[in-house]
Amino acid sequence: EVFQSEYGCDSTVTLTLSVNGFPNSSSISETICQGDQYQFGSQVIFQTGTYTGTFQNYSGCDSVVTLNMNVYATPFVTISQVGIDLSCSFGQSYQWYLDGNVLNGATNQTYTPLVDGTYSVDIVANNGCVGYAEFDMIGVSIFENLKNDNELKVFPNHTKGLIEVQFRRPSLIKIYNSIGEVVYSDFSKDKIKIINVKSLGKGIYYIVSDNNIEKLIII
Repeated sequence: EVFQSEYGCDSTVTLTLSVNGFPNSSSISETICQGDQYQFGSQVIFQTGTYTGTFQNYSGCDSVVTLNMNVYATPFVTISQVGIDLSCSFGQSYQWYLDGNVLNGATNQTYTPLVDGTYSVDIVANNGCVGYAEFDMIGVSIFENLKNDNELKVFPNHTKGLIEVQFRRPSLIKIYNSIGEVVYSDFSKDKIKIINVKSLGKGIYYIVSDNNIEKLIII
């Protein structure tokens, strides 16, 4: 293109034009759990809805993004005492704690506590969100609900390996360690059960069957 300069002379100007691209739009869908937040540009999203934001795309042009957000409800969790067990609301998975510490292996809907303290549980619901509840066992140990009226016998009571467990009728046998973790569980169709406890390690354990309890010491 030829232009006239300020002195009246012709001036030729060459323009080099680069086209980066065109503005575009897109749509995304996300989910979060109740109480969580989602950062969408400068917006903080915590409610179900449709949101739009303008971002710069790879070529430097404006890009309009539509966000479809779905907020899932956090499950309401309760814990109740049922016999000698603590039972929580239904979920996909469970993790029990004692005074804030993870109880290894305590991943069922029910848990049998052996000591007083504050028990809590995390539950993952079907929607993937986590619920939480606590239950205080203070002043009343779960041991008081158990008995031993010679319906459960263990020989020898101090052992390094094999023990013989005797009971009146076929039943479920559980062995707990001193903090209430289930370290052995099996149903016996007979009235006598031989168990090798050597792998449990030294310490104090409790054998429970049909609301009967017997103390076991592994040396």
